Amino acid sequence: LKELRSHLVCYNNNIYDPAQEARKSPYKLTYTDSLDLGSIPTKEGFQIHGNLQAFRLHDTYAADLTLYPDTNQEINIPQLQLFQPQSLLPTTIEASLGQTIWLYGEVDGTIDKCRELANKCAIALLTDTGFNPIFQYQDNFFGSLLFAFEAVNPQDSQDIQPPYQLLITLNYQQAQTIEQATQGYAWLIDLLCCYHKIRFIKSQASQRYRDARHLYSQLDQDIDKLSVLIATDHDYLRLENLKSELTKLPKSTINYNQCLGDLQTHHTALTTNTTNYDTCLSNLAIFGNIPKSWQDFLQQSRDRDLAQIQTDLNYLTPTQATFQQAVNAIRGTVEIEQIQSDRAREEAIQNRQQRLEVFITFVSTGLAVSGVSSQVADESAKTILCPSPSESPSFLCSSFTAIAFHIILGIIVAIPFAALVWRLQNKGIGNRE
Repeated sequence: LKELRSHLVCYNNNIYDPAQEARKSPYKLTYTDSLDLGSIPTKEGFQIHGNLQAFRLHDTYAADLTLYPDTNQEINIPQLQLFQPQSLLPTTIEASLGQTIWLYGEVDGTIDKCRELANKCAIALLTDTGFNPIFQYQDNFFGSLLFAFEAVNPQDSQDIQPPYQLLITLNYQQAQTIEQATQGYAWLIDLLCCYHKIRFIKSQASQRYRDARHLYSQLDQDIDKLSVLIATDHDYLRLENLKSELTKLPKSTINYNQCLGDLQTHHTALTTNTTNYDTCLSNLAIFGNIPKSWQDFLQQSRDRDLAQIQTDLNYLTPTQATFQQAVNAIRGTVEIEQIQSDRAREEAIQNRQQRLEVFITFVSTGLAVSGVSSQVADESAKTILCPSPSESPSFLCSSFTAIAFHIILGIIVAIPFAALVWRLQNKGIGNRE
């Protein structure tokens, strides 16, 4: 197994190269039909032999590891530990879609004894692994009894672990089970692959639906919050809060749309794989009787699981457009208010600028007139303020009085100029509007 990559066509010089698969059969990934793993001696005196086959089934990689004792070697329940089932745990195999452990044995006894034996085998295979065998069903497979168990990890409360299935086939009446299973081997491998893909798809669809419901609730609350903000008094702080909340919505909306897209993809994938599963069942039935439970699983996947995903889509899809319309409406409101806010801010700046210009005109005109007046009309000012020095107090003719006269004169002249500038500014604003 350490040199496994060198025996796979999808590896070139120990580097993964899927293009190599096109040079070989699209089904087999080994250069030979099966890879002989040799033999391992046991302390009980017999040897364990192994072989491995690797496949690419549609878009999925699969492997079949077969371990078996010497021919005609009897195995008791404690000796099952010699096959080291602990090394086949999901934590070791890390199969993303799940795995099936299938035990085949030829026994003597009644159906009831076979059922008891199957329970003991399931417990033995999972001893000291942290998994518990949960009985699923009993059926018939090519003339032998088939017992199905689900290996459950009690620590996996959220059901994150991919499905780990135990199948125990006990041939108690010398049926041709091995011969028939060998004839339908390719279809059997494909069926198991489809089985795990169907269960994986159902699990993923259920998770995406929960994600969508969470986003649905979150989006609904966010839109309600924005609606309340819109209804409040208009001010700059409210607009900033609206913009802050609005930035969160597109990401949530995109995630919501992705959930719906994934649900639609899962619906398509489940439809495809149930069809493939049905094809496998039909072809396996050619070689002998197959478990009715497998047909029930197919029917359940079609009638219940596909319908459930479609129901989830029907429930969630209408709100997709509703959320988008709500986001667009709120975004439009924010944009309009932003324009209004910008315009009000611009008008406030213009008003301040206008007042500043009027003030500058007033001051500069007044100063200019005062300056000119003080240079060319000083004697006239004295004559006006002091017509007869003998009749007027001396302080009226002081330089301070002359300065005051020039300033007042500047103010009188500046007022009309400032009024003219103010009028021209208002007229220009009216023309722009």
